[in-house]
Amino acid sequence: MATRLEISLLKRLSELEQEFLGKFEKQIHALMVMPSLYTEQQIAQWHLPHAGELARLLTSWMRDVYAVGQAHGDLLVGELERRFGKHKLVDWQPSCCRLASVGYSPEEFWLLPEEAIKEFSKRELLLAGDVEGDISKDIKGIMMDHLHGIPRAQTEEAIANLLEKNKNRARLITTTETTYAYNRGRLTSYHGNDVDYVRFSAVMDMRTSPQCRSRHGLVMRLDSPELSGNIPPLHGRCRSVLSPLFSKYQPGL
Repeated sequence: MATRLEISLLKRLSELEQEFLGKFEKQIHALMVMPSLYTEQQIAQWHLPHAGELARLLTSWMRDVYAVGQAHGDLLVGELERRFGKHKLVDWQPSCCRLASVGYSPEEFWLLPEEAIKEFSKRELLLAGDVEGDISKDIKGIMMDHLHGIPRAQTEEAIANLLEKNKNRARLITTTETTYAYNRGRLTSYHGNDVDYVRFSAVMDMRTSPQCRSRHGLVMRLDSPELSGNIPPLHGRCRSVLSPLFSKYQPGL
């Protein structure tokens, strides 16, 4: 059964995902304009408004999700320690954040390792560049068609369809990147708490992918070379997680 703190963390994770998706879709709306372009040269030289803002939004949000993953990792480790008698319930608190059971301030608790921030920044810069590059290319293509005779009403419809396509892409990215940052936050916690093994845990239902289904229950050492290829997400909208195991407590696993 989930504890009060675990429920609070999972609720916060869901809130972060929904908050970011709203900002992501708002940013897409800002990018999705129908420019007044009259020549092929103007179309070729046109640039998206607010370019670069998406990378900043992604990086900031990934840090927050990563921190929740760290806190949840600490919680899971603490549960194992209490279960096997190392600590009493009243003695243990999450080591990375010292979260209260209800409510906490991101400014006070979400202190992230410098290297993790660098990796997130590089990853999200590339991802944002792909999104913005594709939008720019598609808008230029639509405007080129308009220049060559496609009516304005049809052009506006094409822009609207492009907006909906990218809103769907935003949902895909949000779910996938949540899994990415969240699992890496958990791994940071495991490493700091001397966890030596992890177990791949898939959400087993009708939507479970073949990749995740085949790995469900897979146990790996935290320093194993195979770990890097088995950290969720393994695909778009991946929901799998890595859970902690202690060989000293759970040798049978």
